[in-house]
Amino acid sequence: MYLIVDSGSSKTDWVLIGNNKQLTNFNTIGLNPYFTDSKKVSETIKSNISIDYINQIDKVFFYGAGCSNAEKCEVIKSGIHSIIKNAEISVESDLLGAARALFKNDIGIAVILGTGSNAGFYNGKEISKTFGSFGYILGDEGSGTNLGLNLLKSYLNQEMPKSISEKLEKQYKLSKSEILENVYKKPFPNRYLAGFTKFLLENIEDDFIYSLVYNSFLSFLIKQIGKYDKNETVSIRFTGSIAFYFKDILIKVASHLNYKVDLILEKPIDELVIYHKN
Repeated sequence: MYLIVDSGSSKTDWVLIGNNKQLTNFNTIGLNPYFTDSKKVSETIKSNISIDYINQIDKVFFYGAGCSNAEKCEVIKSGIHSIIKNAEISVESDLLGAARALFKNDIGIAVILGTGSNAGFYNGKEISKTFGSFGYILGDEGSGTNLGLNLLKSYLNQEMPKSISEKLEKQYKLSKSEILENVYKKPFPNRYLAGFTKFLLENIEDDFIYSLVYNSFLSFLIKQIGKYDKNETVSIRFTGSIAFYFKDILIKVASHLNYKVDLILEKPIDELVIYHKN
């Protein structure tokens, strides 16, 4: 029996497989080791998987945002091992998970556009080249966090049309103090900022909103994809809620830069299940 997990900064998808059949699946909060600890990982597993199943799991494949070095991977691994004691545990980056879901054993550039953003060249086995991925303060162009950040900066600096400003205030009961509290003092400011993508999607027909989203994707593609060799950009595939729900704009921006996007998945989890079954 094996457990497959795909964790972003906001949400985590879990699928338990036994006898090559899906036994259960569920969703929890994101388990990024930069924002959580081993205890939270343990509690999440304990609260969602029955002890009967836990004792039968012999392999765990965990792909997570923030799992980019040994120290952070150990935070997750330790949390899993304290509950699932007899399993072989593999903890890898969410980018490798995305690449395996998008390409299986083929090659190309795998991109995540969700709460955060990341991209890497996948050689059919592993991620062999990456640029960027410095988190929501130093990077994450094109992500939900970046889109929300740009929206609120425009609001605070009075750079958006009055009609959009008033609609935003009414829908979220915004104030300067409330925004600063959530961004600088409360936990998970990235999730708070990414929460405003719903407003962007609802008002995407507005020229200002459209341009904001367009320019965020343009910045991502130039800063990240633009650094790859031309032969490496033949196949570019995306996963993540932002890529999926704003795909019409994303494809248009990519086309303007002469990039062809041949697949966009909302979530990697179903294709990861197929990958590991095979």
